[in-house]
Amino acid sequence: MLYVSDTAADRVTPVDIVNRRIIRNPGKPIPPVPVGDAPSALCFDPNETLLLVVSQGSGDLAVIRVRTNFLVTMIPVGDHPLDLAVKLF
Repeated sequence: MLYVSDTAADRVTPVDIVNRRIIRNPGKPIPPVPVGDAPSALCFDPNETLLLVVSQGSGDLAVIRVRTNFLVTMIPVGDHPLDLAVKLF
């Protein structure tokens, strides 16, 4: 699985790299996932169940559930965030 951020369209698209196609789940919302203005940095949580996406334009952190490719929440993090780090405790 590969996730591609589209800064111009403000979304993230899941791609099946083995079959070279966009993931589509019958009966569920069709990706791409809207994530805020100008998404840039992407990172998985340690369990790889959530995808975290920083949006520079809107100053948000989008949280996407990987299993369903569904936007869980948007967290405001400040003006123009550039990068993302995940710390293990």
